[in-house]
This record gives sequence, structure tokens and C-alpha cells, in this order.
Amino acid sequence: MDVPRAGRYSLGTQAGLFAPPGSDIQFLLDDADGDGFGDPATEMILCEEPVGYITDGSDCDDTDSAAYPSAEEVCDDVDNDCDGELDCNDTDDTVNPDGTEVCKGHYDEDCDGLFEHEDPDIYEAADPTIYGAEFYYIDADGDGYGDEDTDPEVLCPS
Repeated sequence: MDVPRAGRYSLGTQAGLFAPPGSDIQFLLDDADGDGFGDPATEMILCEEPVGYITDGSDCDDTDSAAYPSAEEVCDDVDNDCDGELDCNDTDDTVNPDGTEVCKGHYDEDCDGLFEHEDPDIYEAADPTIYGAEFYYIDADGDGYGDEDTDPEVLCPS
């Protein structure tokens, strides 16, 4: 039976190992992308810290230097901030892959990479007005009134 020895718990350990008090033993992890967070699968136990290894093993993708805990989340289908979610905007609960694209939002509410002016979720909907879109009719004679007999354009008002 493995019994952990009393002492200092290293941030680098993923296996629950403890270093004896006063020892120089370090639990180190490879930081391949140089973002300051190591890959937990690369843990080494050493007395000296080799170049490229660190004691923090919380990197969620050690091949991408833009993905690490506390990084800014951006709409790129990558978990940039290592929170396990692919939200586009972690400061707004309505912006996520299950969100609803709406006009006048001025950003990608449903995280599909398309903003309101190009998102078919709005323009191909049975009733695009529920998303804030409006119907615009051709005014061929310039009198300020569109021809309802023509197919309208569905647009988000600017």
C-alpha cells in the first residue's frame, strides 16, 4: 500500500506524491509551448529544473501557447482559458454554442464564427423578426414605400 510521506506537496505533482521536507526534489512538467503551464502527462521527478520544465501542470493544451488557465477566451473552437468550455465570451452567459444569434448583438452569440450580418440562423429562419431582423422591400420609384409584391431582403438594422 502506498502511503504518502509527510512534507511539502508540489504544485507539479499529478500523482499525489510528496517530497520529503527540506529536499531538493521537484515534480516538473514539460512546457512545450512556453506559456508557463505544463502538460500533466509529462511529469518528471528531478532535483534540478531543466530548461523548458516547470512546476505548474494545469495547461490544457501544451501545443498551443494561447491556451492556458486565465487566457482570454476567443471564438476559435479552442478552449483558450482551460475551463472545459468553448464559450465565445466567458463574461456573458448568453454567448455560447447553444446561444441564439440576434440582430444588434454586434458579436457572435452562438459561437459559430458568423456574425449577425452573415448568419443564416437569422436570414433563413421561418420568422427572422424574432431575432430582430427586418424585411426591406425594393423602392423602385423612390417614394419611400417598398413594393410588397417583391421578395423582401431580410437584414439586421444597422
